[in-house]
Parts: sequence; C-alpha cells; structure tokens
Amino acid sequence: MNKMKMLPDEEVADEIVESWKKAGTNVRWEYADEATQQAEGPQAYILHVVDQDSKPIEGVVVNFCTDAACTPQETDETGTITYKADPYKYHLQIVEVPDGYSWDESFDMYTTPEYGEWVLRMKKD
Repeated sequence: MNKMKMLPDEEVADEIVESWKKAGTNVRWEYADEATQQAEGPQAYILHVVDQDSKPIEGVVVNFCTDAACTPQETDETGTITYKADPYKYHLQIVEVPDGYSWDESFDMYTTPEYGEWVLRMKKD
C-alpha cells in the first residue's frame, strides 16, 4: 500500500524517514510534481514530536492557541498530532511531556497560516 505525505523540506523528510526506519517501517521519500503537491497537500496542522535520536514521543500535550483560546492536543503512538482546524497562525505551547523528557522553557513556536507539517525535538533525559 502506498501512502503519500507532503513535507515542507528535505530535512524534515529525512528526519521522519530515519525515525520510521529505526522503528522498523520501510519508507522512502521522493519529489512530487507541483500539481500533486497542490492537490494532495496536508489539510491539517501536523506536528511530529521526536527526541534527539529522532524517536517519536507519545503523550506530549501541546496547545494550539489563537488570540481567543487554546486547544490542547496529545501526540499519538507515532509522536504525531494532526490538528484539523481552520487555517490560522497558531501559537504552540508545550503543556506536558512524559517522564524522562524535557524541553527548552523558552520554547516559542508559531505555525504558518497555511496547513503544513513541523518537527519538534525534545530532549530525552
């Protein structure tokens, strides 16, 4: 079965492929033509949370905040949050991490107003 994910750049693609390969999943990436990218692009905000060895981290809670409210989301077993909401430049706030992990307390991240994918690295203590 072939599945396709659109990623913002080669570095993110390499990181994700490497973490999936370490987990025993056979994956690869390749360039898609521009028409495919426009038609098949992500329709959500996708955040991959990994440690310094690119291993996914389950159970990280991140707030997706607008000027009016914050919506907490938790990473799944693949370290991924798929946040399906209206396009907006969301302010991301780390709320909770599993025992044994830490993050930079000065963390400050915003999404783009367009859907896309990001990778967030945390430190395994």
